[in-house]
Amino acid sequence: MLALTGVILGLLIIIALVRIKIDYGIAMVIGALTVAITSQLTPTQLIESTINTLRDPSTIDLIVLVIFINMIGVGMKETGQIDRVLDGFRSLMSRRGTVGAIPAIFGLLPMPGGALMSAPVMEPEADKLGSTNEEKTVINFWFRHFFFFIFPFSPDLVLAARLGEVSIYQLILIQIPVAIIALILGYIFYIRPLKKGDIEGNKGYYNGTWTVIYGLAPILIAIALYGVTGISLRYFVPLAFLLLIIQNIQRLKPKKTIKIMKEGFPPNLVLAVFGIMFFREILTETGSLEIIVDISRAIGIPIELIVLLIPFIIAMVTGIGMAAIGISFPLIIPFIPELQPIHISILFVSCFLGYLASPVHLCLVVTTEYFNSDLIKNLKQIAKPISILLIYNLILVLIFL
Repeated sequence: MLALTGVILGLLIIIALVRIKIDYGIAMVIGALTVAITSQLTPTQLIESTINTLRDPSTIDLIVLVIFINMIGVGMKETGQIDRVLDGFRSLMSRRGTVGAIPAIFGLLPMPGGALMSAPVMEPEADKLGSTNEEKTVINFWFRHFFFFIFPFSPDLVLAARLGEVSIYQLILIQIPVAIIALILGYIFYIRPLKKGDIEGNKGYYNGTWTVIYGLAPILIAIALYGVTGISLRYFVPLAFLLLIIQNIQRLKPKKTIKIMKEGFPPNLVLAVFGIMFFREILTETGSLEIIVDISRAIGIPIELIVLLIPFIIAMVTGIGMAAIGISFPLIIPFIPELQPIHISILFVSCFLGYLASPVHLCLVVTTEYFNSDLIKNLKQIAKPISILLIYNLILVLIFL
C-alpha cells in the first residue's frame, strides 16, 4: 500500500509542479524521487536506476531525436525554407485551403508553443475570408496538431513507440484512419463555413508542387530511409538536418549555422526525456506497477475505463503530451493482457485527445492570446471533433480489449 501511496503522491506532485510552470523534466524527476523515497529505495539502488536510465538505448534515441528535430525546426525557419514551402502551397489550393495548410505545414516543426509561429502567417489569409478571432484560433490550433497522429518526427509519437516497444511505423499505419477523421472533422467544423477564395500563388501547379517537395525533401528523405531500412530514426534525423544545411549552403554563413544549432538545442526537452525515462525506471525498480495492477484488479476497475480515461485526464490536466505519455504509459501498459500495437495506439490517442482538450495547452493559450479570442468559446469548438474522436477510440477499446 505504501508503494501505491508513493505513486499517487508522485503523480500529484508532477501535475502540481507542471501547473505552476515548473519545467516538466524537473517535475518528472521530483515525482520519480518521491516514488523512490516512499518505496524505500536505497541510495545505491537510486544511483543504479539513474545509470540504467542514462544507458538505456531508448533514452539515447529520444535525446538525439528531440535535439535534431528542434534544430530542423529552427533551421527551416531561419533559412526561410518554411516560407518557400508555404509559397508553393499557395499555388496549389484556394485561400480557404491555404488557411488550413499553413498551420499544418508549421506543424512539421514540433516545438512547444509552435502555433504562435503560424498564427501571424495565416492571419492575413483568414482575414480576407472574414474569419472571426475564434475561427482563426481553432483553425490554427487544430490543423497544426491533427498531423501528429502520423508524423514520425513528432516527439510524442516517438516516445509512445519507445515506451510501448513497438515500431513507430506500426503506430502510424494504425493511426492513419484517426488522422484522416481528424482532418475531415477539421474541414467540416472549421474550414467549410469559410468562403472558398481563389488560388493566389503565382508559381503554377508544377512549380508549386516542386517547391513544396524540395522544401520538405530533408524530412521526406529521412522518413523514406527509415521506412526502407528499419534502422533507428536517430541516425536519419541528423541526416535530415545536414541535408537542410546543404540545401541552404548559399544562404548560410558559418556563424548563422552555429546560431541555428545553438538556438535549436533544447535543454528543457532533453531534461524532459531523462525525467520521463527515469520515472519509468523508478516505477519498474520499485515494483510499484505490479502492486498497482494487483490492487486495481482486486477492486475490479474495468480495464476499458482505465485505458480510455486515465491518459485523457492526465493529459488534460498537465496540458503536455510528452508528460502525459511518460506518466500514463508505464502505469497502464501492465494492465493490458497480450499487449499489441493497437493497444499502444489507443493509449496514445487517449493521451493526445486529452492534450488537445486541455485549457493549459501552450499552443492553445498563445494562439488565443495572439488573436485576442475567447478561450471558453475556443474550447467548446475544439470539443466537437474531440468528442467524435473519443467515440472512435471507445469503439477500438470495445473491439480490441
